[in-house]
Amino acid sequence: MKTILFIDGRNFLDKMGFVLNKNGKKDVDFSAYDFSGLFAKVLTGMNIEKRVFYFGKLIRHPETTERLK
Repeated sequence: MKTILFIDGRNFLDKMGFVLNKNGKKDVDFSAYDFSGLFAKVLTGMNIEKRVFYFGKLIRHPETTERLK
């Protein structure tokens, strides 16, 4: 069986921004961090065959909006 890691990019970056923003800065420079190393450390011993980092966006359908009124 294959093990695939799916990472919800928006939630991940929001949470990492919260964790890394201890000094009160508004913007965090994510390019300065070794996220591959972080995943390797956290997932030690797991054979991850594929990693998928995705961003999603919820869009309200016009018919649903009309039904809510």
